[in-house]
Amino acid sequence: MKAMQPDEYVGAAATMIRESAAKKGLEEGLEKGLEKGVPQGEARALLLVLDRRGVDLSAEERERISSCGDQAQLESWIERSLVVTTSAELFA
Repeated sequence: MKAMQPDEYVGAAATMIRESAAKKGLEEGLEKGLEKGVPQGEARALLLVLDRRGVDLSAEERERISSCGDQAQLESWIERSLVVTTSAELFA
């Protein structure tokens, strides 16, 4: 087996650093995507449940739900959406 030359060590180290940085960037991107995507999915599901149950929402109320990024708030509204009959009850 041939010994590595100094420039080969540098090349190998640079490749390892790039791969590590790429992996970290991918993981961070996935995490950020999930942080944004989960609330968006919950908001869409909430609007669907309210629509199917016949709960009328104004454009402002729909926007309030759609733009909400607080997962705890969305989960609270989802639980309420199963029993409310008006938007006032949902947001109370």
